[in-house]
Amino acid sequence: MRGLAILLVVLGHSIGIITEPLNRFILSFHMPVFFFVSGLVLNCRQITGEMLPFKLFLIKKAKSILTLWIVLFALNIFFDIVAEHEVFTIDLFLNNLFNWFLIVLFYVVILFYILEKTILVVEVLPLLLMIVCLVVVTQILGIKTVAHIETIPMAILFLLLGHYCKKPEYIHTYLLI
Repeated sequence: MRGLAILLVVLGHSIGIITEPLNRFILSFHMPVFFFVSGLVLNCRQITGEMLPFKLFLIKKAKSILTLWIVLFALNIFFDIVAEHEVFTIDLFLNNLFNWFLIVLFYVVILFYILEKTILVVEVLPLLLMIVCLVVVTQILGIKTVAHIETIPMAILFLLLGHYCKKPEYIHTYLLI
């Protein structure tokens, strides 16, 4: 499913201008699906059920996510210079350095670990309400950062929704099914 979401990202960025109906449709849901599926598969625990030590979890996620981020960064720079004939500048470097979805994925999996470690993930409704408020505030204020920190509330919201959907006890308790 994450692979499909990534293919939709590529399709959404390659089929023309953003105002085209198919493009607008794809761009309306492809990243929430990516973070939702990431929440479905995210695991911070060992086989025994104990939390992984933070250092081990951090190293594991750095190797998987940040390595891919660096490779994508290098490929983007290479493509821009070779295929697009751009000159290497600080703007080109910064624009390619912060491919937002991978760095935001790294932020939110680390944030998720901290939330789960501190038992905040168990308190579903207050946590989701707090995150929805943060989403609204970042949208109203129009916050924009180079490192895409303003995207974290929306990303963690969908990641948590994916996480909660894989645990039936959350759905039964909070959705009264």
